[in-house]
Amino acid sequence: MFLDSGIAKRFQCARTKAGYMTTFGLATAIRTELLKEVKNSDFYVLLFDESFNDEMQMKQIDVHIRYIPDGLVTTRYLHSYFMGHAKATDLIKNIMDAISLCGNQNLLQLSMDGVNVNWRVFKDLTSELNKDHLRLPLKLGSCGLHIFHNACKDGVKASGWDISCLLRAVYYLFQESPARGEDFFNTSTTKSLPLPFYGHGWLENLNAAESCLTILPTVKKLKGFIFVAKILQPFLAKYQSNDPLVPYLAGDIFSKVKRLFALVLKDDALSALTMEGTLYPGKIDKDLFKDKYSISLRYSADSDIKSLHHAKTVSERDIFGIRIDFHRFVMTVISKIVDKSPLAFKLARDISCLDPGNFKKADAQTKIKALIQHLNKTRWISDDDVDSGECSFSRLRDYPLPENLDGRLDRIINDLPLKHSPPLKRIFDIVLVMSHGQAEVERGFSPNKQRGHSGEHEGRVTNCQATGVSVCPTAWRETR
Repeated sequence: MFLDSGIAKRFQCARTKAGYMTTFGLATAIRTELLKEVKNSDFYVLLFDESFNDEMQMKQIDVHIRYIPDGLVTTRYLHSYFMGHAKATDLIKNIMDAISLCGNQNLLQLSMDGVNVNWRVFKDLTSELNKDHLRLPLKLGSCGLHIFHNACKDGVKASGWDISCLLRAVYYLFQESPARGEDFFNTSTTKSLPLPFYGHGWLENLNAAESCLTILPTVKKLKGFIFVAKILQPFLAKYQSNDPLVPYLAGDIFSKVKRLFALVLKDDALSALTMEGTLYPGKIDKDLFKDKYSISLRYSADSDIKSLHHAKTVSERDIFGIRIDFHRFVMTVISKIVDKSPLAFKLARDISCLDPGNFKKADAQTKIKALIQHLNKTRWISDDDVDSGECSFSRLRDYPLPENLDGRLDRIINDLPLKHSPPLKRIFDIVLVMSHGQAEVERGFSPNKQRGHSGEHEGRVTNCQATGVSVCPTAWRETR
């Protein structure tokens, strides 16, 4: 290879050389180019997530940057910080360091999960920026993926169904016990063992519940859990993506909430639900809810329960009890999503007008007006651009939309006639670059499976991740 290159001829690939070149050479250059691009952007979103690093025995904060170079949204890893304490003051110190690298005045949003310490960080950061009369980060709520997971967890807890204990017990019954597995296969028609249960990701346990149901088909409560999980799980599948999805966010959450309400709410009340109306179950008239005894666990579970009742295996009281539990499960899930998800924030609901499918809806002009005023209040657009943006959006509503709206939203928006309306183009860019959740920052490279020790290895962790490689094993082994 490269016979005409003198440098290539002199290159000798020693056991550790490639690892060191990647860690200490490429990573620095890549980060420098990344920061140059981010500083040239009008705005960026900072995503961060803190976790415990088992090998280093330290708290680790991974920081990613989301920005929009050349018209297409991109998300890139920036840096990892390591520390002992992880109080709000400790977090904000490291986050402010990352912000200073990218530019204080261009921070559009701080994307995070919903723990209290992170909201304290957001509050303190906003206060600091406001003192300097800088643009204020937009508040869209915390990660919707976390909210959906926790809503499902709280719903199961409220129902009293100890599903986690069951799924764990069934899995560990066969874990590291090949003899039990062999006996099970010899006496059962099922040819697969139970899947593991993950306590931190409840909707990801849909497969675990389904595999358990094939082994224990008489556990009807699992069918209720599976039905609710199947309603919510497509949201996770869609939003574990780096594509710009914020304009769809409120509408998608509302559609899931409405499907859950269909289980407990009468048809007339269900059809009257709107995104802007009252959605918290505790504030809805009790007369609008179905009778708890008539609550359905869906066809499969209901037919099984009827069969058991005819066989006098279960009593009327048992049937009523499981319906009450399921009602409590569904109501808790709805309450958690409505109270904690981005749907609770007016900004998220107003941004839904920038979903191309909503351009021509009756309330679109009202929502764009509220959105533009909010961006002006937080200093992201000037006073002169307020009226211009509203008028441009009004004209855009008369423009024929592309037939295919299934592609990336930034590509669809780039095909719209926005060249002669810079204020509206800026509004679209701001919304496109906003983060809809923490999927990127939490699914990426994790050094926990690798050997590491304190400060001298921190640079290797961050540099390996900056280059996009998962690990530099030779460099790690050499420096242990």
